[in-house]
Amino acid sequence: MKTTTITFPLFACAAALLLAGCMTPITVQTDPPGATVYCRGWGRPAYKWKPRGRTEAGKPVVFRVPYNTIHTLAVWDAADGKPAKRSDEVETKLLFREDPVITLTPRVQ
Repeated sequence: MKTTTITFPLFACAAALLLAGCMTPITVQTDPPGATVYCRGWGRPAYKWKPRGRTEAGKPVVFRVPYNTIHTLAVWDAADGKPAKRSDEVETKLLFREDPVITLTPRVQ
């Protein structure tokens, strides 16, 4: 009984350290700048879009994800009574890639 009580926290700590090191940094830039970047993982547990930041001139959005495949998109605010612009959804496979850079542009309508 004592062995189970002691080993479970040790395994939990080891798993947390291992998973923390498995997060991939992602850099997203938009052309033109000024868009809000959204990201989600692949599959049912990660289906919700999460805002990751807003791009500015010369300053991309950088964030870390624990997924193997991500989907990203950007949304530019509406201006002058026009509807908001958005990019196409981009799927990126992260396996064995170092620091991927994703560039998003508005969808042509």
